[in-house]
Amino acid sequence: MDDEGAISEIKRRADRLQKLAAEAFDWPSKEAANRMLGECRAFERGLPQKFGNVTSQITYLMEAFRMMTKASFSISDARNAARTAFARIDNALGIHERAKS
Repeated sequence: MDDEGAISEIKRRADRLQKLAAEAFDWPSKEAANRMLGECRAFERGLPQKFGNVTSQITYLMEAFRMMTKASFSISDARNAARTAFARIDNALGIHERAKS
């Protein structure tokens, strides 16, 4: 798969992950958080090595869901961390797109 195809696929998967995250935040629970951690790990495993900057943001996103597994957590803090991670993923993909231009 060429870089453009890889970027498109990563964007598609990131959009899906973002929708699942929104659902997890709508109904926060330890189970939802664990499900999202699994989704993040699957997303991370499927990334080509040259997209390491996206991988690091997935790790940051996973921290948002780890917050939700704690007995006492702030849903607001977890949401903000997830929003930041998704914005950084978009930015990282934009860098790859501009590099190919």
